[in-house]
Amino acid sequence: MLDPGLNDFSYLEDYQRDNALFLFKPNPGGQYKAWTSPKPAKYVLGGNSAGKTYLLLMFAAGFLIEHPQDKGYAYWPHVPGDENLTADLRDKWRIKLPSNVWLSEESRKTHRDIVMGGWDRPDRMGLVEILGRRVRQPVKWSDEGGVWDFVEVEPYGSRLTLKTAQSGPAGYAGPPVDLGLIDEPHNPAIVKEMLARVAKAGGMLIYACTPVVDMEKPESWNNIMWLKTEILSKGNTDVVEIITGMSIDDNVALTPGRRDFIKSLLTSSGMSREEQMTRLTGAIEIEAGMKFFDTNMIETLLQQTREPETGYLEVNND
Repeated sequence: MLDPGLNDFSYLEDYQRDNALFLFKPNPGGQYKAWTSPKPAKYVLGGNSAGKTYLLLMFAAGFLIEHPQDKGYAYWPHVPGDENLTADLRDKWRIKLPSNVWLSEESRKTHRDIVMGGWDRPDRMGLVEILGRRVRQPVKWSDEGGVWDFVEVEPYGSRLTLKTAQSGPAGYAGPPVDLGLIDEPHNPAIVKEMLARVAKAGGMLIYACTPVVDMEKPESWNNIMWLKTEILSKGNTDVVEIITGMSIDDNVALTPGRRDFIKSLLTSSGMSREEQMTRLTGAIEIEAGMKFFDTNMIETLLQQTREPETGYLEVNND
């Protein structure tokens, strides 16, 4: 039976008539906490379809687009319906335009499928629709069809660059960056390079992911273990905000039918209970050592092994 919410995109029509950024209200829970945190480094762990990537897209737009009542400065920070919190955040952060924003995905293909969005697909609104007419023409296209390399945004020429983990750490050297965004697990060396660019500008880093090991990519084990042991285990600090437990149930942009449909697919799969919970809620074990990830890694290693050959050794006495 088809999910009754799969074809219900009416809520997106209003977004496409106006500017999605100005209408954006963060979901309760992780989205709201990340949107309103003044800390310069945020690590956001959430389940599948919990709104992590959309949060990053809105942050990107929020650092690129001018605030309607603050000429020359970016829209973020702005909390719809809360003028006091907005004023408090803007005392700490006012992003002078033009700004420089990097958004990193695994590959250009991922950018095409997730970040670029729309192309007449109302269920996949991305930066094409969010930035809309503010994108200066002509844009700089990458070698992947339908994917920007970088674009400049009116009226000040703020720049958005789409980075890819496939380029390796060397691809993240460069100028100061006001906002560095990382979507899904990345090589720690890339995260450190991004942090260096952000620190140079006095900017912000946001790293959002669902922390599960990809069995087809053994390197993902190292990426998540670094995140777990070097970042999450140390907890919040004056400059680091760790946001966990961002659940699909918090994502009010999804219809109830679609949420239930996604949850039923995940819970009926052959994945372990631990992985199900991580994909649904972003939950991750911190105090239990490496037990959870040991299990996943053992499964990966077992897939790469083969039975030993048996028989006799021939002895040559000559």
